[in-house]
Amino acid sequence: MQYLIANWKANKNLEEIHDWFETFLTLLEQDEKVTHALESQEIHIIICPSFPFLLTVKELTKNTGLSVGAQDISVKAPGKYTGEVPAVLISNIAEYTIIGHSERRSYFGETEEIIKEKIALATSNDITSISCLRNSEDIVPQNATIIAYEPVSAIGSGQNEEPALVMEMKRRLNLGTEQSFLYGGSVTRDNISAYAQTGEISGYLVGTASLDATHFFELARAIL
Repeated sequence: MQYLIANWKANKNLEEIHDWFETFLTLLEQDEKVTHALESQEIHIIICPSFPFLLTVKELTKNTGLSVGAQDISVKAPGKYTGEVPAVLISNIAEYTIIGHSERRSYFGETEEIIKEKIALATSNDITSISCLRNSEDIVPQNATIIAYEPVSAIGSGQNEEPALVMEMKRRLNLGTEQSFLYGGSVTRDNISAYAQTGEISGYLVGTASLDATHFFELARAIL
């Protein structure tokens, strides 16, 4: 199983999302290899839009084999918390959620305790966590099944980390056999094959390159 996750971050309005899917789904219809890989679950493609468009993406991915993910969840339960999005409110829409991304840690002060609480809330609401780590000092959550290593220097910089260094990080993390190891950080169609050739990476968390539907589709083809 290979994961390919599109993290759109704070990008794409409604019209842009429809345009993206029109292109991506057209490419998918024309490509038997990727279609078969989705049907056989050889690859799992997850689209993570911003919160206002989760339901839109849910509708657009219906009967396509694609899955929907949130970019975060609130640490709060439902209640008087203006602007918060608790896990239970999206549990029938999103199958996955990204948790602990370095941007959440840096810009919003998320601590290991907050991340731990969010993963527990996701799990209790049947949402699978995609838990992000910046380095070996970040705590690997015991109950997170998908671990995404994203070195801060590589995120949005165009400077991806060398595969050998990614493999070194995987060894340092000492993950369990039930945990999938993903890489993220300036992944493109030009470098993804180098990671795939290691045979030790179970997928990719993609930011900038996921904003272009054709580029993102080419990533799917490259890892099959």
